[in-house]
Amino acid sequence: MAAENVPARVSSGDLFRLAWPLAIENLFNMSLMWVDSIIINHRLGTESFAAVQMSGQLMNIITLILTVVATGASIVISHQVGAGEREDAGKTAGQSVGAGLLISIGIGVLIYAAAPLLLHLLGAREAVHTQGVTFMRILSMFMPSVGMLAILGAILRASGDTRGPMAVTFMVNIFNAALNYLFVWGTPAFSIGGMSVPSLGGGMGLAGSATGTSIARIIGALMMLYMVLYRSELTVRVKEFFRFQGKSLWRVARMGLPAAAEWVSWQSSQILVTGMVAPLGTAVIAARGVTNQTEAITYVPAMALGTAGSILIGQLMGARRRDDAVATGRRVITYGLIAMISGGVFLFLFPRQITGIFTSDPAVLTLTDTTLRIAALYKAGQCLNIVCGGIFRGAGNPQWPTITVTISTWLVSVPLAF
Repeated sequence: MAAENVPARVSSGDLFRLAWPLAIENLFNMSLMWVDSIIINHRLGTESFAAVQMSGQLMNIITLILTVVATGASIVISHQVGAGEREDAGKTAGQSVGAGLLISIGIGVLIYAAAPLLLHLLGAREAVHTQGVTFMRILSMFMPSVGMLAILGAILRASGDTRGPMAVTFMVNIFNAALNYLFVWGTPAFSIGGMSVPSLGGGMGLAGSATGTSIARIIGALMMLYMVLYRSELTVRVKEFFRFQGKSLWRVARMGLPAAAEWVSWQSSQILVTGMVAPLGTAVIAARGVTNQTEAITYVPAMALGTAGSILIGQLMGARRRDDAVATGRRVITYGLIAMISGGVFLFLFPRQITGIFTSDPAVLTLTDTTLRIAALYKAGQCLNIVCGGIFRGAGNPQWPTITVTISTWLVSVPLAF
């Protein structure tokens, strides 16, 4: 949705046109981990699954550094598009890609070197620690693809294209599922016309899962780069990638740093809580991972509405249409609450049916019946955190979500968990 195409009166239809591809994209992003988890849990067992959950939390907090660029670029570009500054928006996008590429390479080196220590500090022991290190190190070698997917997707969405990132994420899921199955499970041997066809792949364990996911991400990053360079409404040139301008990058960083601090604060608290429950055993670690992945389904509508609202509000604020921005924010909150509370009711009523997709371990299933029902009770509060964060960021005021999330996390959530 280019600036000149922002309607004179923004309606619920405009919000949903941006939001529905985002919702599907969020589902695809989650299913990337779901597919890995299902294959790993059913093929390799609870220890391997626990290793992936602990490694995933560490990877999340470290890679959140990339949100400084992705979120900052999204806010700045949406304001520039709204103000009709399309050339400046293209330059901001180009420099963000270059900065994100350099940062992601540095992150990859850090993860590779620090993986054993980080997992040890988190409480991983023996087989869980060994497998987790392997998983993290393989993913770290392909970290630039993670950075490019995040930043290139943010650029497309800020310019009003939410369908392109959705399509790319769908293709990443297809490749991820196929490659994970091939590397971890393998194809069965069979005979056809008297000719024997041997089994292919399989036997690579967690290394196979990490390799398959990484290859899928590389393919997705290349597809997204093509879209930004040749199909975006912005003019983004490769020569701008490393032609850094301090003022432009500082504006991106100033918008992105609060969001990164917010998410780092939240993920740090989750890692601390994981460290608290790690001594309780592998089943508890796995149950926590299953709960987090299952509960994430309910975030999808709120995340989509929050991001769509952020894009629209950013463009409206750039066009100096504050009243329309306020009305859009109210719609985002209303629809988000309806969707997320409905999801909470579903979790409360059918916990076993959902978690049974991820694991067949009776101990894990028993634990998740309780944890999911507890999680269902606070969906309204989670919704407000998600959608209001998007509203504030779109308005160019990303500090407030950081303050509120940090206070609620470290003064309430973590002490009560302890």
